[in-house]
Formats: sequence, C-alpha cells, structure tokens
Amino acid sequence: MKIFFKKNKYAIIVFSLLLVWISFAIGIYIKEYGYETIFNAREKIIEKCADIDFVKNPEMVEMCREWVNLDIELDDTFTAYYTVMFSRAMYYFSLIAPILIIVCSVKNFHNDIKYGNIKNKLIREKYSRVMYKSIVNCYKNIFVVILVLILALIMCYFVSGHFDYSNALALGQTTFSEWFFINLPYSYIMYLLVIIFNYILYINIALMFTKYNKNIFVCIIASYLTWLAIDIVAEIIITRYVLFMRFGYWSDDAMNLLAIYTWTPDSWNLIQILFALALAIFSFILVLFSYRKKEVIVIASEK
Repeated sequence: MKIFFKKNKYAIIVFSLLLVWISFAIGIYIKEYGYETIFNAREKIIEKCADIDFVKNPEMVEMCREWVNLDIELDDTFTAYYTVMFSRAMYYFSLIAPILIIVCSVKNFHNDIKYGNIKNKLIREKYSRVMYKSIVNCYKNIFVVILVLILALIMCYFVSGHFDYSNALALGQTTFSEWFFINLPYSYIMYLLVIIFNYILYINIALMFTKYNKNIFVCIIASYLTWLAIDIVAEIIITRYVLFMRFGYWSDDAMNLLAIYTWTPDSWNLIQILFALALAIFSFILVLFSYRKKEVIVIASEK
C-alpha cells in the first residue's frame, strides 16, 4: 500500500483536489436549484398571491393559478451536470485542468529522466519496452479526472433523481440537444472521448518538453503555453477562416479546446471528435519521433 501511494501520490492529490472542487460546485448548485430552494420560491409566490393588491392584474391571477398547481420538478441529471460544469465555481476548470493532468501524468516520468532513474531501467529492459511502459503509465492517469467527471454525473443523479429531459428541452435550459438524449449512452461516450483525446494532447505536449527541461515548472509552463497557442490557432484561424469562409461550416465549440466540458454531441457536431482525435494522433506521432533515439534520453538524464 505504501508503494502504491508513493507511485501514485500526484494522481491521488489531483483526484482529491478535483473531487472536492466539483463537490463544492454541486453544493452551490443544490443551494441555487435544489428542491428546497424551488419549494421556498414557490411558497413565497403563493404567499404573494394571497395579497389582494397583487392579484388585481389579470396576468398575475393567471400566474398565481399556475404556481399554486405547479409540481416541483428538478432538472434532469444531465442538465444538472451541464449547469454545474458551466457554473461560476467551475469557470476556471478548463484552464487549470491541463496543468493538473500534466502534473499527475508526467511528473513521475520527468523524475525518472531528471534523476537518472531511466538509465537503471534501461539496464534491465530494452529501450522500446521502457518507453512503452513509461508512456502508458502517463496515459493511465487520464482516468483519474475521467473518474471524477463520472462521479460528478452520479452525484448530479442523486440530486436530480431522474433522466427525464423533456422539460429542460422545452424550456431551453440545457445545451445538450435532443439527439444527445435520444442516443444515450453512446452520446455520453462521445462526450468523454473528446475529453480523453484532449487529455492525451496535454500529456503528449508535456512529454515532448520533458527531455529538454529538468525543471518541472518550466516544462509545465512551456507545455501550457503551447496548448494555449494550439487553441488560439484552432479556434480563430481554422474555425473562422478555413471552416467558415471556405466551407460555410460554423460551430462555436467545434475546435474550442476550452469548451470540452460543455460541448454537446449531436449529428452535426462530430467534427469536434475528429479534430480532438487528429490532435491526439498527431501529437503522439511527434512523441514517438522525439523519443526514437535511446542516446537522446540517456544524454538528457545525464545533464
């Protein structure tokens, strides 16, 4: 157990931090949109309806009649989840998540190069085997954050208690389209795949900087700035000047790397998945090219 915590301490720290963060956001959601809040709001309006002066207006009479007979309906689970992810409490999540993913995924590999541990591993195993295990171990930590997002959805279900999306669609309270709800759970898997592909991109960028920087903070900053540059190019240049002006296709979230937690999968927005997959594959090829020579890693670990 001690060895497990030592090897996974960064992942455990990130998992705990994100779980507390999302739990706090869900707590705020319950305070603003929970059963007790809606019930108290209805009671206040019913109380006002008892005031003769308030109901002199015919429109107020009709509104009072509706509120008195209104059944309290909470948001469905996915609308609650979307509201939480789009809330003020989660506003900076998409900006901070890349840093957290890089730390919990690449820190151990960075330490292996920084302290020369990679050379000891190369004595016992082939270079290709060592690199394969190291990169796979980096990717495995992706599911630390994915697990937190799934737990957030489960917590939203405990708050909501249902998946009936008809009311949310009728009132326009969610960006998730009807196609998304009809095609569950496949649409939710698509949603998670886009997030996973983006996490692979974060890790690949960090891996490319790891062998050049023994200072983890420099590696994180360089990786983060590179990711931001990719987002700017994708969102402004490719979306506006290539997709829209040349092909007439426009989507606010199609190539927005900051909107991966609130985008809505639908039959017309599959370009988001293809773009995220393309970035993951291309960055992975660059990682393979970057680590193709054993000598480069050995020299990097000896600097």
